[in-house]
Amino acid sequence: GKKRPHDSVEEQPSCCAWCQGVLKDPVSTSCGHWFCRQCITSYWDQSASSGDSSCPQCVKRSRTNLY
Repeated sequence: GKKRPHDSVEEQPSCCAWCQGVLKDPVSTSCGHWFCRQCITSYWDQSASSGDSSCPQCVKRSRTNLY
């Protein structure tokens, strides 16, 4: 069988956590979410004012607690 790199703990999912579409030029965040490069870069462009390159998946989850 094929040897997997030691640093890839999880297998890459097939869909983007942001747009739910098929991953295009996939990028993973430190928290383990996967996004299309275009999705994550456009998100970071929009949230650049905060100076925080956070994960939209985690941010979305925490935002649901706010009213």
